[in-house]
Amino acid sequence: MRLRTPFARRSDNAEPLPAASGALPITGYEGMTPPDRIALGVLLCAIVVGLPAGIPLLVSGLLQLRSPLWRMRTFTKWAARDPARADELIARAVQVMPGSPELAKSLATLYFNQSDCAAALPYLRQWAAASNGDPRVYGALASAALECGDVDEAITAIERVRDDMRLSRDGRAMATAHLAYAHLCAGNPQLAFTLLGGISGPEGRGMQESLFFRAIAKYFLGYASLAIADLERLRDINASYPGLDATRDAMQSGTYQLLLSDGTALIPVPQPRGSDEAVVQRLPAGPHCAACGAPRREGDIVCRYCGAFLADQTSQNGGTREAT
Repeated sequence: MRLRTPFARRSDNAEPLPAASGALPITGYEGMTPPDRIALGVLLCAIVVGLPAGIPLLVSGLLQLRSPLWRMRTFTKWAARDPARADELIARAVQVMPGSPELAKSLATLYFNQSDCAAALPYLRQWAAASNGDPRVYGALASAALECGDVDEAITAIERVRDDMRLSRDGRAMATAHLAYAHLCAGNPQLAFTLLGGISGPEGRGMQESLFFRAIAKYFLGYASLAIADLERLRDINASYPGLDATRDAMQSGTYQLLLSDGTALIPVPQPRGSDEAVVQRLPAGPHCAACGAPRREGDIVCRYCGAFLADQTSQNGGTREAT
């Protein structure tokens, strides 16, 4: 998933859920637009040793110049390269292939990779419906839905990913961790903990995500010391896990908040000793670093966790981290 802050949401450099949804674009030779192929073909033909590859590229590029599919892909690719003309280029793409599944695929890729989840979401829905269960597409759909606040849709999409028999063991563990995170966002830490109750397997990304989200679930269930123990176990595996220090410090001080995409945060409501009930309250998020999501203390100029300058973040609301 591609959520933003490592404290309450995922960091920008985190791998998408669970099998590279960031690789949504058509890449390599198949993703080259006709002008790209022609240019590369000319270049390769200019090099004698490149003639066997250059001539087919040049011919295919010339033939595809009039293909509606490739004209549409060319316009959407240029829109990604030229934000100033993006609206015009997207409108031309729509004119070429209005209502086409291929158009939905290209626009979903364009908007998702620009982190414009609201614009990407309707196209991701169309793509997912026609994708025959592609976990990359459903992973991107889940990420966009969570960012737009549609937790139920995100849960449904992640469950679809998790049930895919093609996933590796680590990929399924990662999908389960993200499913638990979605239930945390829905205010259901008990179900999140149940999903992650027994963590085993290789110490890959899936286990790391599972430990992190299980720690959050334990914290919301009133077991802060056990939550911190999970974070320490995670530290032994990957000391540079995004948001680890900020999350541990906030849990130790009892100030952890789970940031949501709408500027609010979830915090646990203390219950009487012996109570099995978990009560979660949704409030405006506390001051936090816009870069990493870590809590911000009054008077801070630089984030003590990521080093980002805070001087221009005077009206921030927000709290703590995720890592889906």
